[in-house]
Amino acid sequence: AARIPPHLKIAQGGKHILKEMARRIIPHEVIDRPKGYFPVPGLRVMEGEYLDMAKEIFSQKVAKERGLFNPDYIKSMLDSPQDHMIKFGSKLWHATVLEYWLQEQGL
Repeated sequence: AARIPPHLKIAQGGKHILKEMARRIIPHEVIDRPKGYFPVPGLRVMEGEYLDMAKEIFSQKVAKERGLFNPDYIKSMLDSPQDHMIKFGSKLWHATVLEYWLQEQGL
């Protein structure tokens, strides 16, 4: 795969070779459809266990000391998560997942 010329890899919007091989068994309506996303519950609704998880993650000392997030903005998202929605879900969910990953990596 590394020896395939880049122009063949990215032709026709990307994954050209894979798409051409797949056309033998998968209908073109599937291959050529617009990209979508796969939301998880936290992306749509930050309440209950998802909100509790966010509160737990941002209450950690390492999260507070990291300085990556504005603490006042995080507090406003934790206080009213539904006021911080974007096209693809919750800003709080995205920040929570990033902070959780950083903590799991020991960073």
